[in-house]
Amino acid sequence: MKYVFSAACGVGALLAASVAQPALATDLGVAWMGVSGMTNRVMAGFQERMAEIAPDVNLEIHPELTTEEELEAAIAEFEATMDGMVILRSNGSQFLAGRVTSIPTFIGGGNHPPSLGVVENMNAPEGNITGVTYFIPHEIPLQSYMALLPDVDSMLLLLQEGHASGPVEEEGVLAACANLNLSCDVTYVTSADELAAAVGDNVDTYSAFLLGNTRLTIDDAAVAVEAAGDVPVFAFTGTPVEQGVLAGYVADDEKLGRMLADAVVEVLVEGTPVADVPVGTDDTPLLYVNMTTAQRLGIEIPFQMLSTATIIE
Repeated sequence: MKYVFSAACGVGALLAASVAQPALATDLGVAWMGVSGMTNRVMAGFQERMAEIAPDVNLEIHPELTTEEELEAAIAEFEATMDGMVILRSNGSQFLAGRVTSIPTFIGGGNHPPSLGVVENMNAPEGNITGVTYFIPHEIPLQSYMALLPDVDSMLLLLQEGHASGPVEEEGVLAACANLNLSCDVTYVTSADELAAAVGDNVDTYSAFLLGNTRLTIDDAAVAVEAAGDVPVFAFTGTPVEQGVLAGYVADDEKLGRMLADAVVEVLVEGTPVADVPVGTDDTPLLYVNMTTAQRLGIEIPFQMLSTATIIE
């Protein structure tokens, strides 16, 4: 925090000035690299919650930076002028993994922090960094998808080449598939055309397709659905379900944004050490189900799942 003192004549005047001093402002920098709908949802929850619980915190936001050089410049500026900073997205966490920060730093809108190398112990985060993550152990959504498709025995995971979450998704999904006796493979794509081709060429090979948590596979989910035809497509986010994906099991991004705000206030306003603020996760993820797609594929959704799912018509 920044302390401002003014000269006063005499002890009495100094005491009077100190009593009249208003609450000290806290300055927080926020930055992320690239464009992401998830980041926008996290920021919506974050800013809403900050306005509720810490309206005096000043936010300086550097959105949608285009290069690592710009991100480094923003971080350096924050370290020189801010009391703390929020760095969003998986690529931001990955960038911080190779950098020591001099002010409390918060991550959000990103995948599994240990896999990205930014925090090793999520319960007692080291390196002056904590925050939130959308990560859910991959076995949990896969078990939900298997409940929808009892006969499923194989899946193809589709990921965007070069996305920071790609390797995290690949490692987690393949390990979960092995534990669940599913035969799973991975394909990386760089465009919507490649995504369509990867799906279309494999409709007779796999029981289902799985869209990873990467921007291209989220934004172009409709392309995958069309190419898949009568083969179900699942996702690790909710947005693709609106594009015809059968189901998605996902953390609530706006909820995570509010949790991120709570972590910021706990450290910067209340003075809790960063290491005593665990990295937050959503312990009540949401299951999205597209009923139109389920009816088209002739899939009957178990009543227990319907009673708790968010239904997309």
